Amino acid sequence: MAGIWNEVGRELALRMDEDLIGRLTREISIDVQATREWLKQRSLAFDLGNRSPRPTTDALGQTADVLIRKAVRRAGLSGALTGWAGLAGMPAEVGFRLLLTVRLAQQLAVVYGYDPSTDRGRILVRRALAAAYEVELPEQQSEGTRLRDLRALTQTNTQATSR
Repeated sequence: MAGIWNEVGRELALRMDEDLIGRLTREISIDVQATREWLKQRSLAFDLGNRSPRPTTDALGQTADVLIRKAVRRAGLSGALTGWAGLAGMPAEVGFRLLLTVRLAQQLAVVYGYDPSTDRGRILVRRALAAAYEVELPEQQSEGTRLRDLRALTQTNTQATSR
């Protein structure tokens, strides 16, 4: 009987390793169309890439500033709320900040004409986040990054920055 439970445990661990990052990314990702509608309703510039004339760099920068200020306000509010919980609130704060950061990167991708739901857009967002957190990514990226790969990625960066 123990053999079957060991097999089930190994199978679950393998599936979690293969699919956890992809599933989490899909769950926390923004709705691109809803983001574009939100920007349109507020008359904020964003690049669709296929319309002419394209928004100016200054107009796109102003939209980016609006989104960044919105994210900063949310981060400040969450920090204040979880700060009341003290050390116990720290895991929630870290998770919420990660969520805000990923969504902000995706929203900025939309502003500058990339769709974060496509392969190209996901790679762009992943590279932007890696640069923000100073994590070195391999040249050949795949959508199938596994949970066990994260340790090696972060250790490589830690060793490089400690020299």
